[in-house]
Amino acid sequence: MITAQLKEQGATTLTLRDLGISLTEVCQVRSMSAVPATPMHDWDIAHHGLEVSGAELLLYCPTVYQIGVHPQLMAIARDYFGKAVILHDVTYRIDHATPQQLGVRRWHRDREAPTMLKIMVYLHEVNGEGGGFEYIPKPKTPWMGWFRLFPERARYTNRTMQRLVHPRHWVRCIGEAGTVIVADVAAVYHHGTNPQQQREIVTFTYLPQGG
Repeated sequence: MITAQLKEQGATTLTLRDLGISLTEVCQVRSMSAVPATPMHDWDIAHHGLEVSGAELLLYCPTVYQIGVHPQLMAIARDYFGKAVILHDVTYRIDHATPQQLGVRRWHRDREAPTMLKIMVYLHEVNGEGGGFEYIPKPKTPWMGWFRLFPERARYTNRTMQRLVHPRHWVRCIGEAGTVIVADVAAVYHHGTNPQQQREIVTFTYLPQGG
């Protein structure tokens, strides 16, 4: 069912309870501290949040990094790709309540690999007021060439996306702490919506072996 939803829509949601994973274990990342940074480019997460890298997690919070190879998570990725997978990265991000649509709060598709599965865990309740991961389902995903018709500074904003895909087709993922979003972030346009309060998220990223 998860694989079918992913292949058809590009994303799906479930919970840590469904996977038999403890939220308390994942929340151990809160022992980590993230250092504020100046944004290095227009898409830098530092515009609106802090991020702890996978290298830091592996060194200082290995129990959370190791959750990435939990049999249930690996099985989801393996079933989706149809081949063996690797855990590419694990990150811990703290999003701030800022109003600007900057960095990865603009619509985008991840380009580090031709296909990439991210499994994201909310450490806080995320409601409809903001902060949720939002995506355009595969059947409605616009052709990337259409964005070039708009000025670069406005190319991946909500206003531009509204011109290409009606907001009724946008899917915002909300839920309690422990909600899990699984998405092929290379296949669908997505972004993080602006939260009304601080939001924390742990992300596990998977790639198929051999590309």
